[in-house]
Amino acid sequence: GTTPSHEVRVSRPSNIRDRGFLLSLALFAGLYVALIVGMLIADATYTTPDALLAALVFALHPLMSEPVNYISSRSELLSAACYLSSFYLFIGSERGWLRALSMGLFALGLLSKAVAVTLPLAISMHVAISSDFRCAVRRSLPYWAIALAYIAVIQSNDFLSGSLNAPVRPLIEQMWTQLKAFSYYLILLI
Repeated sequence: GTTPSHEVRVSRPSNIRDRGFLLSLALFAGLYVALIVGMLIADATYTTPDALLAALVFALHPLMSEPVNYISSRSELLSAACYLSSFYLFIGSERGWLRALSMGLFALGLLSKAVAVTLPLAISMHVAISSDFRCAVRRSLPYWAIALAYIAVIQSNDFLSGSLNAPVRPLIEQMWTQLKAFSYYLILLI
């Protein structure tokens, strides 16, 4: 059987607040998939049917149900939607209000989940592939500045050091949990 940590926990919404919460998560998941389709279509190497197929496989795979079913994954979903939106707007604009919106979405992604701090590197790599290194640095510099400001804030209020010094669980338990999760996700991929 399945272990309790790997069961899908979807219950019937008991009231309108629960329904609204699930609906908002489903809408963010839909936005996430729409962004993936848009980004793939924008890339000249993909046709519209290829992009739609890739997004549908991504959306319908069992791994994608976790952000909607698992309440605490909302931050991951929000961060990913902001990350992809920011990257998409960066690709589609040189400067102006779309670029400002891209930077704002990056900041919102950072406020949702710290993993969004990788966006400046993704932007730098994207620009460096199609241009030169100096252009990549120049175009990604505002994003690096936002990331550094974020890191400075969480460092100055001791959030970073406090969260790194306080383990969630003992090391051996963490290792077993990660091993169990790895095997579970490996099975889902098959």
